This record gives sequence, structure tokens and C-alpha cells, in this order.
Amino acid sequence: MIVRGEGCELVAAEGRRLIDGCSGLWTVNLGHGRNDLVKAAGAQLQTLPYLSTFGGVSSPPAIELAERITALTPGLSGVFFVSGGSEANESAIKLARRHWIHRGMPQKSIVLAHDRGYHGLSGVTTTATRLRAYHPDFGDPAPDVVEVPAPYTYRCEAGVPCDPAVCPICQGDALERKIEEIGPDRVAALIVEPVFGSGGVIVPPAGYLRRLREVCDRHDVLLIVDEVITGFGRTGTWFACEDEGVVADMITFAKGVTNGYIPLGGVVLSDALWDELRDPGRRPGYLMHGFTHSGHPVACAVALATIEAIEREDLLVQVGESSELLADAVAPLRDLPEVGEVRQAGLMVGVELVADRETRQRWPVEAERGRRAAYAARDRGLLTRGLLDDILCFAPPFTISEQMLRLSVEILGESIAATGDLHAEPRV
Repeated sequence: MIVRGEGCELVAAEGRRLIDGCSGLWTVNLGHGRNDLVKAAGAQLQTLPYLSTFGGVSSPPAIELAERITALTPGLSGVFFVSGGSEANESAIKLARRHWIHRGMPQKSIVLAHDRGYHGLSGVTTTATRLRAYHPDFGDPAPDVVEVPAPYTYRCEAGVPCDPAVCPICQGDALERKIEEIGPDRVAALIVEPVFGSGGVIVPPAGYLRRLREVCDRHDVLLIVDEVITGFGRTGTWFACEDEGVVADMITFAKGVTNGYIPLGGVVLSDALWDELRDPGRRPGYLMHGFTHSGHPVACAVALATIEAIEREDLLVQVGESSELLADAVAPLRDLPEVGEVRQAGLMVGVELVADRETRQRWPVEAERGRRAAYAARDRGLLTRGLLDDILCFAPPFTISEQMLRLSVEILGESIAATGDLHAEPRV
């Protein structure tokens, strides 16, 4: 039981301290105990604690935040606020389909989503999340969601070993074939994470996002870039799609925009899509979509303070510097006999554990290999996550010191080595 957060550490009820190795849930990027964010929330609570944005109403924090976010996303000009990442992606999919209905092409409704992509757990987004473990207990999948292969070079569907320079998946050829197979007149949008976070910190090869943009342009398909995890600095830029100079039709965000202190998310829209929403005279007319806490003034005030802190403390530069330190620190993990691959993008690392490095064979699910290592790390003072398929995640706050960063990776390595005996009883 965690009762307090201080900087990059969490304090348990019995007083034991743990390094927050996943920034909460890829969220508390600036660390715990930020008085500047608490002060921003308190000030807004004193003036306007809540306002519904339905019916053309807004508040100064929401307006100012929309202006700040669009200034950080060249080529995009409007923001639709929601409460979190699932709502953001659900909204983006609805807006994509609405766009084609508006254009007189209602049959253009299919959304393409990558294998191992994670986009939320609401209605359509549960189906768009292409991780099998999230599907069986909840009935039939949502219609008009079609899977495309992921650029997962360690386990490439096109063959292993994978050469990204000629791989049909990494070059976007597989996506293009899928669009042509379905028919471009049926495909509304492609949704993709710049780095596949919950799917295993899968880092696409350089140029992949740019090739997706080119394919979407050729076939008149909208590109939705899911930056719920990567947005607001996780890879060293405000948004990860900046790294390849890609302008999306929509960018979704959440998590780090408020440092996780108050729920907030949103969709940033292109000029064309924003113009459709702003003119109620253009069919199909008013947008019949929204949420109770869309544009919540306190959340928007905290988001403004978060952006100001990132700028004031030069945290994007710090992420770049810490990323280089992290790359050096994780290098020895590759020598561990059960580590198949270590992947990194900015302050995101995925360590994939395997039963056989030569064949890349996974551990059986009942072995709970990744979970064992994560529990061992917790016992040693590092709170981290074992993702599906025994992939350990490390994604610390941007403010982590070099000493704490290196200690975290040491604990991770020790924990992997210490839990190699799979005859022990699993923790619960």
C-alpha cells in the first residue's frame, strides 16, 4: 500500500521507499510532490472548479490550453478535450468516421490498428487494442476494426531475422496491401502509437511513421497518432511524431499532460477536421459527442502549469541527456541469459525475457516469468511492471537523477537473475 509520493520515489505504509520505475502509468513525468501543480489546481478551485463545455461554453484555462497545445503541434489547429486516453482514442475514431459521413462516404468506416497496439479499454478502443488478453471476457468485438502487422523486428511476422530496409512491414508495404485488399473506399483511418508502449515498448525502425503517412496520403486515409504515452516529452520532444516530421490528421494525448495529477486527455485535429467542427451549418451539423468532464477547468489549469514546468526546467533537454545515460546503463542487461532483447526510445525501456535466446522461445504463461522479476524488483526497492509476454517496462520520471537511474537498472538486472528458478511458487 502506497501512501505518499516524493520526487521519483513512492513511500509504502510501513515507510519503505520505492523508486517509481513506471512514472505511475507512464504518467507522473515530473515526479511526485509538485507544489507548482498543486498551487495551480488550488487557485482554479477557488475561482471556477467546474464548467460544462456543452453548448458552446468554455473557460479561460481550456481556451489557453488549447492555444498552447496547438502551438506545440504545427499543422493542427483545434483541440477536443476529454478525461483520458481511452476517451481520446474513442473520440478520434468517432471523428474520423464523422468526417467521411460529412464527405458523403459513410461506407468509409473501417479503422486499421496494429497488432500489439494499445489504444484504451472503452468501446471501440478495446477492439482497436490488439492485445489478445484484453478481449475474451467482454463479448463480441466492435465492428469495422481490422488488424495490420506491427513493426516488431524481434518477432517480425514477415520473418526473422528482420532487415527493416527491405521488410514489407517496416516499409509500409504490408499496410498498403491491406488497404488495397479491403478497398480504400472502405478505410476511414489508421491509428498507431509512435512507440508501442503497453504492447512491449516496441520501437519501430526509423522512418516507419513517415512511411505510414505516405501510404495514408496515397489512399485518402486519415492518420491518428496515439501519443497518450509518448506525448509531452517522453521521447525527448513534445510529441514523438516530431522525430520524423510527420503531421498527423489527429493526435491523441492524456497521461503526462497533467503529470497524472488530474485526469485530462484530448484530440488535436487538423485544419480540415477542425473547420468541420466549427461550422454548425455544414452537415451533419452539431457534434453530438462529449463527456461530463470535457475541458475541466481545474485539469486544464494543471496542464498549463505542467507545460510551463517542462519549459522552465528544460526537461526535454534533460530527457535527451538521461536517455543517453539510460542506454549506457541498460547495455549490460543484454548479457543476461534470459534477456532476448532490450528496446529503448527516450525514457522508455522494454526488456523481453525468453526461455531460449537462440530460438526466441517465450516462457509458458503459467511460468509468470516477467511477473516474478517485477515482484523481485519491488522487494529490492523498484516499482516496475511486467507487461504481457514477459516484457519488463522501465519508464522513470523525467526528473530522475543519474544515480537513481543507474540504481534502478541494477535492481532490474539483479531481479531478473534472482528469479531464474521457475520451480519457486509464484507471488500473488
